[in-house]
Amino acid sequence: MNTARELPLESGPTAVTHAQVADRAGVGRATVYRHWPQAEPLLALDDVRAVSTTLANTALWDETIDARRAQFAGILADRLAAALDDAQARGEITLALPSRNAAAMAIGPMYYRSTIEHAPTDSTLIEAVVAALGTWSTER
Repeated sequence: MNTARELPLESGPTAVTHAQVADRAGVGRATVYRHWPQAEPLLALDDVRAVSTTLANTALWDETIDARRAQFAGILADRLAAALDDAQARGEITLALPSRNAAAMAIGPMYYRSTIEHAPTDSTLIEAVVAALGTWSTER
C-alpha cells in the first residue's frame, strides 16, 4: 500500500503498474495481482487520493512540498497532454483547446468528484468530460 502511495508522487500515475508496485514493495507480481487484478484500482485507492490532496494542501505553506506537487502535477499534465496530442496526430480527435488545457479540463472534474465530493466518478461524468475535449472521430 505504501508503494501505491509513493509511486505517483515520484513518477506520476502511470508509474503505478503491477510490475512497479511489486518491484518497489519487494514482492512478486503474483502477490500484487492477487490483491489488485487490475492496475486502475491502485490509483483509485482512498489513500492515494488522500496523499495527493495532502500534498496539494501542504504545498501552500512548504516550498519543498510545493516542488514535489509541481513535479507530480507536471508529470500528470504532460503525459495526458502528450496522449491527447498523439490522438490528435492520429486523427482520433480534433481538440477544442490546447492539449495542456484539455488535460486540466479532464482531470479537474474527476478530481473534484472523487476528492471534494468524495463520490464515485461515474461514466456519465467521464463521457461528458471526454466529449468536451473536442470532436472525436469514430472512423478508423
